[in-house]
Amino acid sequence: MSQDQTVKGDPRKPSGGRTEARSEPPPAETGPEPVEEASGEVGAERSEAPSSPEASGAGGGIAWNDRVLALGYTGSGKSALLDHLFDQFRVQRVLLDTKGHEFDVRHGGELVTPVRDVEAIDWAQPVIHYVDRTGEVAEFDELFAACHARRHVLVRVDEVADLCEYRPNKAPTAFRRFVSKGRAHGQGLLAATQRPVLLPAGAKTEAQHVFLFGPRLSGDDHKAMGEVIGLNAAELGEVIDALPPYGFLWYRRASRELVQCDPLPEHIRRRATTTRRTVA
Repeated sequence: MSQDQTVKGDPRKPSGGRTEARSEPPPAETGPEPVEEASGEVGAERSEAPSSPEASGAGGGIAWNDRVLALGYTGSGKSALLDHLFDQFRVQRVLLDTKGHEFDVRHGGELVTPVRDVEAIDWAQPVIHYVDRTGEVAEFDELFAACHARRHVLVRVDEVADLCEYRPNKAPTAFRRFVSKGRAHGQGLLAATQRPVLLPAGAKTEAQHVFLFGPRLSGDDHKAMGEVIGLNAAELGEVIDALPPYGFLWYRRASRELVQCDPLPEHIRRRATTTRRTVA
């Protein structure tokens, strides 16, 4: 039987943890009941995540207004995890497609019509698929300013390094404000990258939950991944190399716990909210 290792206290001592069986996905606190906004009512979403640490075997839920980072190569399983979390919450959700309609997004089995202009967003919709037009910081700044003006909204970005044009100190002002101040207003972030060394300023320090996927990244990215959770490259390499395919590490900043998790069950990995488009 596969088992996951929980490390409590200082994450720099990964060999000192206790071992427990863990196989369920991280639990999600589904968020408030659907809220009435000025532009319309946001519909309720289902919640299938375990409701308690005991049910999940992972300890501690993830709130809709938390900042969540998933780090790893394309194909490592991080998008499946973000899909699972994105699908749980009863708040308004925005998927920011930073690469010009890379994804198709579904809600309730139906394809969500992409939007390419912030002013054209219908905020009455429970799920919004925003497709980047220019790849410029100014456009991302406009979107995050609009999201920061609302309450109970969750934004997902599958390559967060795109927001700053791969220059960490050039992150959009509204994004930095959203990350640093939005939690108190019920504004959450699900973000992923395969280039941890290029994470926008503030993203890694504000994350309450960090998920790390194998295999180990190369060079500076591997080192930067370890720095996010306080492990040096050698220590991180030891635990990353021991992960099974699609397995991952879960770091909870508040408790400084590092949990080694089994891969998500296959039925969750197959149930994709977002899929990469096939272009002929």
